[in-house]
Amino acid sequence: MLLNLYAVYDKVAEEAGPMFGSVNDGVAVRQTLSLLAEMPRRDDYQLYRIGQYNTNTMSVFVDPKPMEVVLPGDKLGE
Repeated sequence: MLLNLYAVYDKVAEEAGPMFGSVNDGVAVRQTLSLLAEMPRRDDYQLYRIGQYNTNTMSVFVDPKPMEVVLPGDKLGE
C-alpha cells in the first residue's frame, strides 16, 4: 500500500514539523485541521505533500518539489 507523506510548515518558525502518512489529501487535511484547531493563528501554517511511503517494500519516495495542499478557508475565497 502507498501512503502519501505530509508535513505542516510553520511560516513563523520557517520550518516544517514531523512528517506523517495518510491515505489521501482529504484525510491529511482532516488530520491537519484537527491538529490546528487549538492554534490561534491557523494561517501561520501550510500543509504540504512531500512524497510517498510504500508499506510493502518500506521504500520512501520524495517529491522533488513539495506540493501545497490547500486547507479549507485558506484560499479560493473559502
